[in-house]
Amino acid sequence: MDYRLEETKFETIKIYNYQTKKRYSYTSIDENEEQLVRIKLSNCCQYLYELDSGIMKSGLNDLIGIRYDLKKLEQHTNLYTSDKKILGIPGKIYKVKSVESINYKKIRKAIKGHQINLISKNFQLNTDELQKKFKCTIGGKSDYLIFAKTIEGNRVIEAIRIVS
Repeated sequence: MDYRLEETKFETIKIYNYQTKKRYSYTSIDENEEQLVRIKLSNCCQYLYELDSGIMKSGLNDLIGIRYDLKKLEQHTNLYTSDKKILGIPGKIYKVKSVESINYKKIRKAIKGHQINLISKNFQLNTDELQKKFKCTIGGKSDYLIFAKTIEGNRVIEAIRIVS
């Protein structure tokens, strides 16, 4: 019998973020290895990470999360979390102030007259719908309300954006 070692090809994926002018390069994994690599799920920790859109489009987001020792808020919610602040990560970093169940009346009252940034991830309302619901002004440099499906259910995460 003739035995041959099957050669596996790994692709190098190059990603360029035009907003930050940063370049990233990652080696993909094959489909068999991908089945073994599953990112862990967790409640929201001290820091929240939103990976760059280029990474999300490449499909390597969970692999990047694993390489940075991050956990995911929910299997289909592309937000990652950790108790460690990782400044070199390719994406946005948020310092979590609070995580709560969603009470629309309480939120509307709390943000009345303030500028706030809204993010919706794997949530039934998009950011435009949330803005109409709260009748709020979008803006400000660092204050965010992040609406997301987590392993605990739908939550609102109050956070401050960290400039890395």
